Amino acid sequence: MKREKEFEINGCVSVPEDLSYDEFWDKFIAFMEENNWYFGGGINEIIDGFYINEDGSNGNHVLDQDLKELIYQGNNKRAVELYMDLTGANKKEAQVYVTDLSKRLWGNSFRKLTRFLKRLEDKKIFYKLDRVRNDYIMVEVAVPGQRWEVEFSPDGDVVVERFKSFEDVGDEILLNYLFENFSD
Repeated sequence: MKREKEFEINGCVSVPEDLSYDEFWDKFIAFMEENNWYFGGGINEIIDGFYINEDGSNGNHVLDQDLKELIYQGNNKRAVELYMDLTGANKKEAQVYVTDLSKRLWGNSFRKLTRFLKRLEDKKIFYKLDRVRNDYIMVEVAVPGQRWEVEFSPDGDVVVERFKSFEDVGDEILLNYLFENFSD
């Protein structure tokens, strides 16, 4: 059996400003085919460090994921330094960019969380806040026969788990079952 060898490409190709996305793609694929190679994957267009959306507008900056990690760690100072080092921006420009990114990250998450809590309160549904995983805030919701765990991440992701009761209600003898079966 012949083994297959592959190279994963993680990088960027610098091209003249007037080269279009389609022209680049055509030349890249032609190069691959001339060498009897196969390319599986896609490409992203980047201008001045920003991914370009399909409509031609700027998307996220190529550094955003690294900056987000630093922001989540509460290290905005290092995020500003990284942005300055890699983009050549001055300190004020870097601070504005990192502050805006931080507001987008935390603001979106915080809005989702506070709106959810307000809906629970408006409907008079009992809840309590907890934290089980790093960077997530958990809202534990208790309703008859069910318990819900709703976690909010700094990215704005929401994870919902629902636990239903499948057995009849018992008396305190059931507590022995709890300790016998779920203790270390």
